[in-house]
Amino acid sequence: MRFYFLIAAAAVASGAAPASAQTLWFEGGESGLAGVIDGTSSGYPLLQDSVVAEGRYAFHLANPNATTEWFVVDPDVSPLADSKLFFLSRLGGATSEQTARVEVSTNGGGSWSPIYTQPGAGYPGEGAFSQRAVDLAPYAGLDVSLRFGMHFSVGTYFPQSSVDAGWIVDSIQIGDTPQKLRYAIGEPTAKEQLMLEHVNRSRADALAEAQRLAGSTDPDITSAMQYFGVTPQGLVSSFQDNVSSGLIDRHAQPLAFEGALVEAARLHSQDQLENAFQGHYSSSDPPAPFLPGYSPTARVRALGYASGVAENVYAYGESVEHAHAGFDIDWGVPSLGHRITIHNDVYKEVGIGIVEGRNGQVGPLAVTQNFGAPRGVAYITGVVFEDLDGDAFYDEGEGRGGVTVDVVGSPYFAVTSDSGGYAVPVSADGSYQVSFSGGGFEDYFVPTSIAGLRNTKVDYLAVVASGLAGDFNNDGRVDAADYTVWRDALGAEYGAADYQTWAAAYGRAEPSATVPEPGAAALAAAGVAALVVRRVRRANA
Repeated sequence: MRFYFLIAAAAVASGAAPASAQTLWFEGGESGLAGVIDGTSSGYPLLQDSVVAEGRYAFHLANPNATTEWFVVDPDVSPLADSKLFFLSRLGGATSEQTARVEVSTNGGGSWSPIYTQPGAGYPGEGAFSQRAVDLAPYAGLDVSLRFGMHFSVGTYFPQSSVDAGWIVDSIQIGDTPQKLRYAIGEPTAKEQLMLEHVNRSRADALAEAQRLAGSTDPDITSAMQYFGVTPQGLVSSFQDNVSSGLIDRHAQPLAFEGALVEAARLHSQDQLENAFQGHYSSSDPPAPFLPGYSPTARVRALGYASGVAENVYAYGESVEHAHAGFDIDWGVPSLGHRITIHNDVYKEVGIGIVEGRNGQVGPLAVTQNFGAPRGVAYITGVVFEDLDGDAFYDEGEGRGGVTVDVVGSPYFAVTSDSGGYAVPVSADGSYQVSFSGGGFEDYFVPTSIAGLRNTKVDYLAVVASGLAGDFNNDGRVDAADYTVWRDALGAEYGAADYQTWAAAYGRAEPSATVPEPGAAALAAAGVAALVVRRVRRANA
């Protein structure tokens, strides 16, 4: 039996967008600067791909030369009486004398009138995008030009032109309601989603988690506890003391996956496995885009995450459950740094990267967790799964992808990943209606609320829709013929989640249909399909 210490660092698919009303015009920078007048200096690009709300690009304005910088767009439509201007805004580092401003012109740029202003609030500013809306009724029927500017004349200012300074604008729209945008969390694997479920259950009630861990019968966990002198009662008492003293929060908000953090965590786990080490700084030969010696914050910023992070790493996990217990029990670590991070209510976002393999003493699971604390945003987050073993908890193989999650009042919607997870950002407290649809499951609607801009968790225990999920040829039975339909349209109409749906439903039939027992050919086809899906997932990681 191997026993290893862990290291903690302190902070230093397919799916359709929900139906919406008419959008008259949209500009997100995806077509470059065609039709855009660039009024920025030459010191930085107007279009950047590091921090975006959706797609590949977003506009960035800063004041590196202590002068106002701007860009102009000319919509090819005239506003209607009910039209509004919508855009996603993220004002980063800026002083109160630096002002984000939108202006309108009805005479081809001869004169401009302000219709939106927002002064800076210092550094780091806003940590997430918020949707802004401006009434365009006074300009109905007129030809308008729009100028977005980062204004400055005198006083103090941030001269940096990096993406954490200035104003980022994305998804500029004119219409009566905004076109919904898909919010993606990347593609967490089933193991990564399972670890998030363990972390979120632990954050929901630290004392209840202590009891669960103390009662574990997992031999890898119990052996490690014995080796490091952790008794069940001592573990429970330790958690009780931590909560009483305020060292950890008993109840912490659930974490939502964030795509850049997931990628950064996974690449660092890959680095630890390939170079046979455990630590917080990149090796001498890390995977791109990292450089030797990169810190956790340097790594996430290299992937477009603007803020700093806290990090947990463990390069010797025997299983997801074992790695989670190692972090939360924190055996061999008197400072309890991992436990403190896991139960810190300030964190809202997380990236979990789990890479499987062995290299010397490292493995079979190398695990990295990156925790982020963005400002000005909360997440409605959770997982869609079928509880196949009836334990009322997510397990590998139970996640269901391709389910559309819509939140009334958010500019975003989500489509669950292959492992079932999702997150939808919101920017204000209040009541929200959450809907789940598609993926071969019954529609599900549930109300929830956000208070204090703290995340909330909404899971859907998926119910197979009437009719047959996995019956891709609609003949009333789920059999090898449906696999053929899936295989032939893989990557176009169907994805890995649809294979999982077919495999789970194999042998089901409408009452009037007769389904034969699966023969050797069908079972062989299923085995080949599983291998294909796994290879694709590794390539994507």
